[in-house]
Amino acid sequence: MKHSPTSTISLNNSLLLGEKLQTIISKCEGREVAVGENDTGILEDLSAIDTVLDSSNLDSEAEPLIRTSIENIKESYDEEDRISGTDAESLKSKIISCRHLIEAELRQVQTLPVDDSGILDTTKLLESPEELFSSSVWGWLDELPSNDIKEASRSLAVGNSTSAVILSLRAVEHCLIKWHEIETGEEIDAPWGMLLNFLVDYHLSDEKREGSLQEKLSDLPPVLSNLFYLKERRNSVNHPKEAPRLQVARQTLIIAVSTIEDIYDELEADDIEKAFQQNPLINQQEFTISDEDEETVYDYIQALDDGTGVSKNELYDLLYDEEEIYQDEADEIFYNLLMSGHIYEPSENTLKPI
Repeated sequence: MKHSPTSTISLNNSLLLGEKLQTIISKCEGREVAVGENDTGILEDLSAIDTVLDSSNLDSEAEPLIRTSIENIKESYDEEDRISGTDAESLKSKIISCRHLIEAELRQVQTLPVDDSGILDTTKLLESPEELFSSSVWGWLDELPSNDIKEASRSLAVGNSTSAVILSLRAVEHCLIKWHEIETGEEIDAPWGMLLNFLVDYHLSDEKREGSLQEKLSDLPPVLSNLFYLKERRNSVNHPKEAPRLQVARQTLIIAVSTIEDIYDELEADDIEKAFQQNPLINQQEFTISDEDEETVYDYIQALDDGTGVSKNELYDLLYDEEEIYQDEADEIFYNLLMSGHIYEPSENTLKPI
């Protein structure tokens, strides 16, 4: 038995349909509706909708309504005319009906992403951009950078490379300012380059200050080398000769995510160091983890993973009962394995071997 193909439409085209339908409704409400087939004319909007519906395999019930509307306007008006108030109201009612039909049809079809290179999962970018990060980092992010990452992900999914780059970089810049304020205790409102210079001066040892760029980078936290790359990317997008390619936008989002994770790790490492400095009587055994302990815990994670990861709570119970590893010690081992790239967190409180 031969099955008809699944109805599909690209994400860009579905967004275009929504935009054009709303544009026509807004023009009709203004009652000053130009006919002409130019950027401001109603025929241009109707023709764009007709083209999208015709090029898809939706077999939309709205398509004949749109074509009838085009034919009626062409028969009744010249290009330089404006549509009467009565006809505008009638067209508005018809377009609202078309919108309801198309909305119902789109809920039943498969929406194809414009950009599906395989490097980033487009569905996850649209639905769950937070999964780009470990749960602890996503929870740490302020509202502004988390919203920027969400919007950058959506922009990348629909092929808007310039917007994706700018939003990715803005999220990093916010985290960089936060890092600077925590590191130095000083609030600052400064461009990216000035912030980088402050951070470099803060971390650079005296003997390396007059060295080459390579020597300076070797004395700095690894995160700062990423920030230098992102600074150049920001400069290029602020003064563009051309729009960044999608590949560059993907790379920028990936590096931005990695850099934000690195900033978080730098701050976490500083917190641990400050805790030791403030309380030198902390039980050192709690933080002394042998390679053998890490191997043991990693073996448990591998053995228990059913493909979706292992619950931390399950690991706490097993490690205490069978290995006499306490929860605090287990958390430190988890952290070491995460930082060394042996495991990752597919979701909150879940660990999975790499």
